[in-house]
Amino acid sequence: MVSFEALDSIADSVNPLCGVVALLAPWVKRRRRSRSALMFNAVTIVAVGLAYVLQALDGATHLWSRLGLDYSTHTAVFIAIASSIWQHGSPWRWSIAAIGLAYAILMRMQNYHSVMDIVSTGMVILPLVILLWRRAAAITRSEALSNLN
Repeated sequence: MVSFEALDSIADSVNPLCGVVALLAPWVKRRRRSRSALMFNAVTIVAVGLAYVLQALDGATHLWSRLGLDYSTHTAVFIAIASSIWQHGSPWRWSIAAIGLAYAILMRMQNYHSVMDIVSTGMVILPLVILLWRRAAAITRSEALSNLN
C-alpha cells in the first residue's frame, strides 16, 4: 500500500499541476490569439483568487465550522482551476472531471475533508466561477462586436 506521505505528496501536486495546464492550454491551442490567451489566464487567476477570498470570509465568519464543517480550500482551488480547463471542450472536461473525482477520493482517504466539506465548498464556489466565466465570455463577445464596427 502507498504510504500516507506519498499520497500527501500526490495531493499536494494536483492543484499546482492542473494550474500549470490551465495557464498553458490557451497558449498551446493554435486558434487562440495572445490577447485571448491573456484574458483566459486572467479569468483563471481571478477564479483561484475567489477560492482564497471565500477562505478568508470563512475565516472571518466561521460559517463552515458553525455548520460542523470545514471549508475545503483544496476543493475550491481545484474547482477554480478546473473551471478554466473545462472551457476547452469535451475531452478536457472528461479528463478534469476524472481528476476531480480522484482528488476528492484522495482527500477522503487522507482525512483532509469529509464528503460534506467537499460538497458544501463546491456548492458555494461552483456557481460563482460559472458566473465569472459567463461574464468573461460576454465581455469577449462584446469586444469582438465592437472590433467589427
